[in-house]
Amino acid sequence: MHKRGWQSALAVLGLTLTALAVTPATANAAPRPLPATSSGSLIQSTFGKRGNFEYVTADNTGVGLLHWWRDNDAPGNPWHGPEHVLKNLTGVQRPISIIQNRQNGNLEGIAPVGRAPHTELRHFYRDKNGWHAGVTLPGATSMYGNGALIQSASGNFEVVAASFGHGLMHWWRNNHTAGNPWSAPTFIQPSGNQYFSGVALIQSGNFGGNLDVVATTRNGRVIGADLAHFYRDGHGWHGPTMLTKSGFVRIGTPALIQSTFGKRGNFEVAAPYVGGGVGVWYRNNDASGYPWSPGNLRDNTVEFGNGTTYQNVSVIQSHGWSGPGNFDVIAQQPNGVRGEYWRDNAGSKLPWRQSMAP
Repeated sequence: MHKRGWQSALAVLGLTLTALAVTPATANAAPRPLPATSSGSLIQSTFGKRGNFEYVTADNTGVGLLHWWRDNDAPGNPWHGPEHVLKNLTGVQRPISIIQNRQNGNLEGIAPVGRAPHTELRHFYRDKNGWHAGVTLPGATSMYGNGALIQSASGNFEVVAASFGHGLMHWWRNNHTAGNPWSAPTFIQPSGNQYFSGVALIQSGNFGGNLDVVATTRNGRVIGADLAHFYRDGHGWHGPTMLTKSGFVRIGTPALIQSTFGKRGNFEVAAPYVGGGVGVWYRNNDASGYPWSPGNLRDNTVEFGNGTTYQNVSVIQSHGWSGPGNFDVIAQQPNGVRGEYWRDNAGSKLPWRQSMAP
């Protein structure tokens, strides 16, 4: 197993946020606090001295969830699992979104349950007593794809997902009120404008704590798709800004994080391609107009995983070792098979390498 150069990776506005970077620039070396927060299936938790990796996905039979964890304190960083949990929960689809709750250390997640167009979004969690199936989000009964989950600076949960006929929708859970009630959904974009599949979500640092979303939009296409960026500030939701317009992104789930690259922390996106492999993009948050660019400065070019068809991508910027913090990726094929990749951010050419996947 490779030796890693890592460091803390969270972009902050007095809060903890996850980060990825695919930017050809020097990373900001300032340490960031745990735990990391992102809307994918992969996180780095506070368990273990260095912070173990946690990965959750759906079983191929649709019965329950599969949980792996990677021991980042052991030689070779071995993966353990899967543990098959919540076997009474049936009809579970991929991908799953997980976080670690900053208030109590629980693992929390959102799972799509049921067949489209009747898919629901179901909350689940793991506490000291084990795994538990939670409530169905109100109004989340005709969903398409994943529910992107984060914990905001206030401690509340935020979820964004795509709905059949209603564009993108947003929920939040009040974690400071008895019963932790979920809100009714609000529409980010009204129905009839665009049709979305996968969604990625962060709360950005250095921008007033905006919610930022990158969604895969089909635009009427059956095969290819594009990537669209939305954000919510104190005046409401804005967008979309298109990252791509050529229809070569695969209909699936992208990954979005804020990295330690750049003074303000660039936005970093990874998404699967129609022809196989994964591409990357970044937004320069230090430049006027915040321009988006392909990570390798050439659009429609595979960054890693060439020849393998992936559907869902999860990314973090890891920490716990010396160095600027590598990017760790788990990409999932349509049949559930996973590939693990990492970018050596201590290397002069920032090479991507493949590891043993869970």
